Amino acid sequence: MKRVLALVFAGSLLGGYALDIAASEEGAALPGDMTNPGYVPHPDWFKQSFLDIAEDIEEASEEDRHLMLYFYQDGCPYCKMFIENDLGQHDIAEYAKTHLDLVAINIFGALEVIDVDGEALAERDFAMKIGVMFTPTLITYAPDGSVAFRINGYYPPPKFRAAMRFIAEKRYANERFVEFFQTQEMRAGSGRLHSDSATIEGPPFDLSARDKLVLVLFEQQECLACDELHEDILRREETRKLLESFEVAVLDIREKQSLVTPAGKKHNALDWAVELGVQVVPTQVLFDGDTEVIRNEGHIRAFHVQSILDYVASGSWREQENFQRYLQKRADHLREQGVAINLME
Repeated sequence: MKRVLALVFAGSLLGGYALDIAASEEGAALPGDMTNPGYVPHPDWFKQSFLDIAEDIEEASEEDRHLMLYFYQDGCPYCKMFIENDLGQHDIAEYAKTHLDLVAINIFGALEVIDVDGEALAERDFAMKIGVMFTPTLITYAPDGSVAFRINGYYPPPKFRAAMRFIAEKRYANERFVEFFQTQEMRAGSGRLHSDSATIEGPPFDLSARDKLVLVLFEQQECLACDELHEDILRREETRKLLESFEVAVLDIREKQSLVTPAGKKHNALDWAVELGVQVVPTQVLFDGDTEVIRNEGHIRAFHVQSILDYVASGSWREQENFQRYLQKRADHLREQGVAINLME
């Protein structure tokens, strides 16, 4: 127990840089300047729990879900990467929301936790009791209260996707993750920001007083949906015609790229995204002057992307506030012209 305490305390003295073995083995790159990120806000869809673990397991099981405890500490760069790189991607977040009840546990926290055996103890003591030595650590429980799967350290998006499937499909009952992982398609994304799609150069980006409408694309590297958006949907002829009405800025949601907002306020991409409430990538935000007209969060198909662009470019948003009604009207109009509509293409 003293050895566990020493390891955890060492992480605290290093400002949260207990660079865990699992993360190092994955070759995960740390953010460029190794700056202590401090507290990183958790997604608002995390389960609000009284930290009664047995009760949380039961509630999750009743919904055919799994309870996953996320052990973190402020200042941990790999925790920041997990929240932003993994849970910040729309497909990962949606899968997690569907199959997991995620509960955050601060390894230095004082909130009371009731363990599965009924023992009540502080978060920090609970973490020590179950041998949490690295952050992030993710512990998932089976319906019977046993530990189904444990992740010590940071898993990059492809491996975390596979881990979620392994849990959701209850493969832990009769398989080892190492063999399951080898059978999975590893989708890591291109690892680049698609700045070539931008017509507004920067940083600094000046989004104010533009001659055209403004389309802001909040994205990040290692984002499959961002790749598809730029490499397929935005290259289609119909999309390109609609984009002629817009000036486009591509912003990295994790970087402090300097900019001037459509309202003329000096800002940076990271803080502006937080202020706007942008939580996942890719997110497209469309402006007419300094007015945000509409946004799309996450990954949708070509017809919807084109319809959102047309909704703003045509000025239809001024007459029809309900986008879904506009969408139906546009689809009907295209069908009348003999255009086949495939909502999933």
